[in-house]
Amino acid sequence: MKKFLFWLVFSLAGLVLVAPLVVSNNYFFPYIFPKALFFRVIVEVALVAYLLLAAWDKNYRPRLNLLFIIFCLFVLTAFFSSLCGVNFSSSFWGDMERSEGLILWLHLAAYFFILIGILREKKHWFWLIDFSLLVGAIVVFQGLAQNFNIGQLKSEGGVRVTAMFGNASFLAAYLILELGLALYMICRRQEIIYRVLYAFLIVGLLAVAVMTLTRGAVLGLIAGLFVVGVISFFSQNVPKSLKGTFMAAAVLIGVFGGVIYLNRSAAWVMKSPALSRLASISLTDTTGRNRLAAWQAAWNGWQNRLLFGYGLESYQYVFDKNFPPVIYDDEGSQVWFDRAHNLIFDRGVTTGFAGLALYLAFLFLPFYYLLKKFKAGDAAGSLPFIGLMVAFFVQDMFVFETITTYILLVFIWAFLSLEAKEIRIPNQIGRGAYAAAFGLALLLLGPAMYFGNIKPALANQDAATAINASDNPDSSFFTVVEQYKKALASETYGVPEYRIDFIDFVGQKLANQGQVVDKVIPIIEYTDAQVAKQLSERPDDAMSNLVAMRNYDYTYAVYADKKIERLQKALTFFPKLQELSPTRPQIYREAGYSHLYLFRLYREAGQTKLAATHAAEAESLFKKSLELNPKVYESYVSLLMAYFNTDNQPAIRETLAKMDQGGVDYHSLKRSSELAQLAINAGNFSGAIIIYEEMVKANPDNVEIISQLAKLYAVAGQDAKAIATAEELRKIPNGLESVQIDDFIKAVKRGEFKKQ
Repeated sequence: MKKFLFWLVFSLAGLVLVAPLVVSNNYFFPYIFPKALFFRVIVEVALVAYLLLAAWDKNYRPRLNLLFIIFCLFVLTAFFSSLCGVNFSSSFWGDMERSEGLILWLHLAAYFFILIGILREKKHWFWLIDFSLLVGAIVVFQGLAQNFNIGQLKSEGGVRVTAMFGNASFLAAYLILELGLALYMICRRQEIIYRVLYAFLIVGLLAVAVMTLTRGAVLGLIAGLFVVGVISFFSQNVPKSLKGTFMAAAVLIGVFGGVIYLNRSAAWVMKSPALSRLASISLTDTTGRNRLAAWQAAWNGWQNRLLFGYGLESYQYVFDKNFPPVIYDDEGSQVWFDRAHNLIFDRGVTTGFAGLALYLAFLFLPFYYLLKKFKAGDAAGSLPFIGLMVAFFVQDMFVFETITTYILLVFIWAFLSLEAKEIRIPNQIGRGAYAAAFGLALLLLGPAMYFGNIKPALANQDAATAINASDNPDSSFFTVVEQYKKALASETYGVPEYRIDFIDFVGQKLANQGQVVDKVIPIIEYTDAQVAKQLSERPDDAMSNLVAMRNYDYTYAVYADKKIERLQKALTFFPKLQELSPTRPQIYREAGYSHLYLFRLYREAGQTKLAATHAAEAESLFKKSLELNPKVYESYVSLLMAYFNTDNQPAIRETLAKMDQGGVDYHSLKRSSELAQLAINAGNFSGAIIIYEEMVKANPDNVEIISQLAKLYAVAGQDAKAIATAEELRKIPNGLESVQIDDFIKAVKRGEFKKQ
C-alpha cells in the first residue's frame, strides 16, 4: 500500500508538469483556464493521497524548511490583503483570463507541500526534472513548427512564437525556467548520450526564446549569462571548461546585442521581424511608454495602501483610478490593464510591502543556498540556477507570471529548498493529525471538485459556445442569447466576465436598430436585470459601470415611449465613473453621446431650450475627452458629430484645423468618407460639403469624390458650385462621359436634387 501511494503521488506530482501542453478551444480563454483546471484537479487528488501516505508512514511526512514557510507566509499575507481589499470574492477566485486568485496560491502551496514530502532521493527529483525537460522539448518542437509554418499550430502573436501558451511573453518566461533546469542537468549528468540530448534541448530553448521576440526575456538571458560570466571570471571554484563556456557565452551574447542595437536602423536589421523588434527596446516606443504609464499608475495608487495593498486581482481598480490617458491612442488601444507588467508593482499593489517583501524573500533565499554550494566548490550545481534567478527576475520586470510559470517556479524552488538540508525544520506532527487531515481532505474533495472545478468548467464551456456563436454571422440572435443565459444561470465564479460579454453583445446587435419587435423586449428586460446584477456584485469596477452606461445608450430607442428615460438612466452611471476613473477619455465620450441623443429627441419634440442644454453638455464632454488626450482621432469624431448635429460650421472648420495642427490625420479616403457620412446621417449637407472639399484637395483627380461633392452642392441648393464642380470633371482624363455631365447639369437646373 505504501508503494502504491508513493507512486500514485509521485506520478501525480509529475503529471502536473504537463500543464503547459493543455489547451482546449471548448473553453473561454482556451490557453489559460484548461491549464488551471488541470492543475487544480491533479493537486487536489494528489494532496488527499499524500496525506494518507503521511499518516501511514512517518518517513513521508514533510520536513518543513524556511523557504516553504516564507511561501506560506506570503499566501497568508495575500489572504489578509484580499480580505481587507476591494473585492474578496474576485481576489479569491480570480478570473478566467488569468485563473489566479487565492485559489491558485493555495494549490501552489499544496503542491510545494507535496513535493518536499514525497521526494527524498535525488534520483526521484532527476526523474521529474527530466520529465519536465521532455515537456519542454515538446514545447520547443511546437514553437519551431509554428515559426516555420509546419503543421496546424496557429500563433496568436503574429510573427511571434506562442506554442501552446497563446502569449509569447508567457512562453518566454517558461523557457527561461526550463533552460535553467537543462543547464543544471547537463552539468550534473556525466553520460554522453544525456549531455548530447541536453545540449540539443538548450539550443532549442534558446532559439525558441528568441523567436518569441520577447525583449524582456532576451534582456533577462543576457543579464543571467553576464552575472554567471562575472562570477566565473573572478572565482577559483569554477572548472576551466565551465569558466570558458560561461565567459564565452556572455561575451558572444553581449557582442551580438551590441551589434544589433548599434545597427538598429540598418536595412538588414529592419527587414528581420525578430531583429528589428529586439533592436527597438526603448522607453519611448508604444510598449515602453505604456509600461511606464502602468507603473506610474500602480505607484500612485499603491501609496494609499502601502503595507497590505488592495488584495489579489485588484490592480485594475488602481489602474482605473489613475488611468494614464497617454496610452489611449485609438479605438484599438489596450486600455483595460489588470497587471502592471512588473513584479514589484504587481506584488506591491495587490499585497503591499508586506507581501512584496515575502515574495522577494521566497525568490532570492535560494540564492543564499546556491552561494554556499558555490563556495563549497559545486559550481556545476549552483551557477545554472544563479543565472536562472537573475534571468527570471529581470524578465519579470517587464511582464507578469502566469499559471505555467508558477507551477515550474514552485517545482524548481521546492527542489532548491531541499538542497538546503542545514536549515530544515523537523516536523513533529503525529499520525493522528495526518489521519484527521486525510479524513477532512477526503470529505471536502467532492464539494471542492464540484464547486471549484466541475461547475465553473461547465459554465465556462457554455460561455465559450455562446461567444463563438456570437462571432458567427450566421448564428441566430435568439439562439446566442439562450446560450448566454445558460452560462449566466450557473451562479459560479467567472459569470461576471460572461455577463460583460453578453451585455456588450446585446448592445452591439441592437444599436441603431430603433424600436424592436415584441419578442425582443424580454431580452432587453433580461439584459437590464443583468446590468443591475453586475453592478451589485462589482459596484466599484469601472468596466462594469461603463458597460452599464453603454447598454442604455445602445438600446435607448428599443422602446418608443422610453427613449428619454433610458438615456437619463445611462447618465446616472456617469458620476460613479468619474469617481472610479476620472482620467479615462471613454467615459466622457459615452456621457457625451447620451447628451447628444437627448439633444436630438428634444429637438424633434420642439423643446429647443432643453435641446440646447444637452447640445452644450455633449460638446463640453467631448472637449473634455480631447483635453485628456488631444491625439485621439475618435475623440475628434465625437466632437464633430456634435457640430454636425447642431450645424455649427465654424466649429467644424476649427476642429478640422486643430486636427491638422495636432497631426491627427483625417485626410485618408476611409476616414474622410466616414466623417462625411456622419454629417449626411445628421442631415447636415453643409458639414459633408466641408469634408468633401478637403477630400478634393487631397485627391484632385478622383472622379468619384468630385462627383459626390457636386451632388452635395446641388442638394444643399448651391447650384452654381454644383455646375462649376461638374464642369471640372471634363478636365480629368478618362473621367465621366460628357453626356453624363450634361445630364447632371440639366438635373441641377431643374431643381431635382433639392427635391431629395
